[in-house]
Amino acid sequence: MSQDLTGYWTADDGGSYYLQMSGQVVWWLGLDNDGSLQMGTSFTNIFRGIVPPGPFPDRLEGEWADVPRGQTMNFGALNLSIEYESDGNPITLRRVLQTGGFSGSVWTFQSRDVDRSFPAIGDLFGRIIKNTWHVDDPWDVFDPDRETLADNLDPLKDSVVVYGSLAYGEAVGFPQFPFVNSFPTDQPKNWDAFVNLNDPYDTAIFDTDASDADMTCHIGIDESSLPDDLFSGISEDDAKRIRDKLNLSPVPIIHPEMVMFAHKDDDASIAQLPGWAEFGGNSVLLNGSPIDGNILRSENSTEDMSVSWLPIANQPQPGNRVRVTGVLSIDKGHDDSYLEIHPVYGIDVIDPSLREDLSGVWGDPNRFTYYLHVVLNKFWMLITTPYRDLSFVAVFQGVLEQDGVTLTGGWSTVPLGEAVGSGFMSFTLDRAKRQMVGSAGSPLAGRVLQKLYHANGHPCPSIGVVTIDLPEAARCEVKEVEGATVVYSAKNPSLSNYPDASYNWSVTGGEIVGSASQGTVQVRMPVARTSFTVAVDITLSGVCRYHAEREVLVKTHAQAAHIQLWCEIVSSVTVMSGGLQALASGPEPSSPPDPVTLAKLEKALDRAVSAVRQLRHHSRD
Repeated sequence: MSQDLTGYWTADDGGSYYLQMSGQVVWWLGLDNDGSLQMGTSFTNIFRGIVPPGPFPDRLEGEWADVPRGQTMNFGALNLSIEYESDGNPITLRRVLQTGGFSGSVWTFQSRDVDRSFPAIGDLFGRIIKNTWHVDDPWDVFDPDRETLADNLDPLKDSVVVYGSLAYGEAVGFPQFPFVNSFPTDQPKNWDAFVNLNDPYDTAIFDTDASDADMTCHIGIDESSLPDDLFSGISEDDAKRIRDKLNLSPVPIIHPEMVMFAHKDDDASIAQLPGWAEFGGNSVLLNGSPIDGNILRSENSTEDMSVSWLPIANQPQPGNRVRVTGVLSIDKGHDDSYLEIHPVYGIDVIDPSLREDLSGVWGDPNRFTYYLHVVLNKFWMLITTPYRDLSFVAVFQGVLEQDGVTLTGGWSTVPLGEAVGSGFMSFTLDRAKRQMVGSAGSPLAGRVLQKLYHANGHPCPSIGVVTIDLPEAARCEVKEVEGATVVYSAKNPSLSNYPDASYNWSVTGGEIVGSASQGTVQVRMPVARTSFTVAVDITLSGVCRYHAEREVLVKTHAQAAHIQLWCEIVSSVTVMSGGLQALASGPEPSSPPDPVTLAKLEKALDRAVSAVRQLRHHSRD
């Protein structure tokens, strides 16, 4: 008998849910699953919740957030009831409360065992047919056979991830389009048109040109950016073949090829690997979105095969940094051909243009992808190895510490992946470089995460840093004095654009006087030398929350006077220093400086002298 919720569940929203329970904490990873090759292209969500202590807990309460593996970016709270079979095993979860638009309402337990196996890539290559033909038996030339991927390609390693820069394309007259495709513009982009595109006798017997309809490009790579594990698990002979291919040109080139379809045995119904003309999870992904056949070929001439549109905001251009995932392969019989990623599972055009929002898709040089959603001052992250590799799948929830660079939180693997573990994890953030580095003692220790591109559909605007200010304080005035009532305000230039913003102020010491739900708040100071925190949560449009804090150390009246006088001295000396420097840097005056300048210097000097006298007086007291 077990009350453990760990295992594989399905829900009435069409999703597969992988739950991991440790003590009273429950994590899950939920992905849409319509039976396609790649789950989660429509929605992917993370949940972290708590069950009450004791046997047979009856409820699970927590928070959830979508991450940008899918196309939705929502978040909210989620409470569920837990139902058990007569033998005590959990069997059903039912939604009791939700916010943020969570669509699932009933979860049904399926199994504690998860099938993580994939057909071997070599076996698939031998079964996936192409639309080209060959003759096996020279005595039977009039009975050609369909070629398979294995007839043309030798797969060396599956689920390889390579970074590089798009090279100029090969389309005649249109090198600015890096992608090339030969599928005819007058044909529908479906299986029947693809599989019947080439005449078997012309291509197999008379060796006429045939179109395999692959979409191709070239990327130049920096060998130092190749994954550390590129050569692990392969033979020395294959490692040498890879190195030889990389040495074919001064700048190493890899040639990715996206197949149009990858089916076996003339079966039009079941995709074996992603294709650019497939749909949803069966499609090659471009920046996480299925291509779904959405390519636009130029019709200027039969020689022009340039692809001029793909389903992301900015058309990929030569020189763009990219990340390509797929099978590392060698084209058989062509010693002078480049190393290939063929077939391609996904291609990411890297565009981490600077903006305050950290939500988006991140990657590291060793194949991991990080889907990050920052919302309600929390960082939600899915961490995973690439398609057809389920060695590591984990979820993370954390917060950014007050130093602005340290991200800390909890993590757990989920049963979709092979690895098992949980614990504390931290990252060091470099906003300027759009990088994070994993902390020591975690599975990501030393890994450098680089932002690849921003999340689409993020519901919360990036407004930058919110600070807490003292709007009524004059220059050098010290307000935070014992017994005083101090006015604080939330400061951010974008807040004026949101008249529906709501405020919730709180203090860990002192006393709020009047309303705690306005743009400003009044706080009565406690006794001197008390430390406390003033905090505000700002909610925009009813869903997007932003947080700010101010640490306060209450001063005595004497301390406040000293601080104020010292500020006056420093400010006055600064003014005098600037004025004298301006005079000294100019030509020697033939007459006294102008009266205005002299008056400013005299006034600053008087203020400094007066402040020094007062400070000496206070010091004697």
